[in-house]
Amino acid sequence: MLDRLYHEAIALYDTGYLSEAEEKYQQILASENNHPDAWRELGMIYLSQERYLEALDAFQYALELDSSKAIQYYCLGLGLAATEDFPAAISAYEQAIFIDENWSDAYHQLGQVLLELGQLEQAEVNYKKAISLNPYSSESYLNLGNILIAKQQIEDAINIYENALEFDPENPQILTQLAIAFIAIQNSVKASFYLGYSAYYRGEYTEAIQYYQDVL
Repeated sequence: MLDRLYHEAIALYDTGYLSEAEEKYQQILASENNHPDAWRELGMIYLSQERYLEALDAFQYALELDSSKAIQYYCLGLGLAATEDFPAAISAYEQAIFIDENWSDAYHQLGQVLLELGQLEQAEVNYKKAISLNPYSSESYLNLGNILIAKQQIEDAINIYENALEFDPENPQILTQLAIAFIAIQNSVKASFYLGYSAYYRGEYTEAIQYYQDVL
């Protein structure tokens, strides 16, 4: 019975029915309050709804019930980062990595927090580790490229953004950042080319045409 409810809740969450998923998890917890996975997934619903304090409570309770899984610390890190408790978030992500040193998402999220704190070198290390474990993560490539831009390593940033486009070719943010990199090296033609595609994939067709005309 509880397993069925749990899988129904997961399916509802994955398809965006958050209130219905929350109701299922509450039913599970009414029958079995010490269900760490249900508490954790309930926390993820609260996090999606920006109910950050409730999310933290759920994540912390899940961790108290089962501290053996990396995902418990990872989700706690998400909640702590959302409330801008960055030192505690770093500790949570580091503990997740200690349990599972091959979890690319944990390195990526750790990189996010370090980037937020302006610790570019350490953020760069973690994004590179995330990419080594998951070479298809366009977001890790994007953030690594942004760090390289900040460090004035423009050519390296261009290479990274181009790698990101291989996996996510219609991402306007990547296209825009690539254009900014080409502006930095005064290549206006390529900058206009990528700005045009960025506008196109955002549905800004008139703006896209203007940039394409600059290329011709």
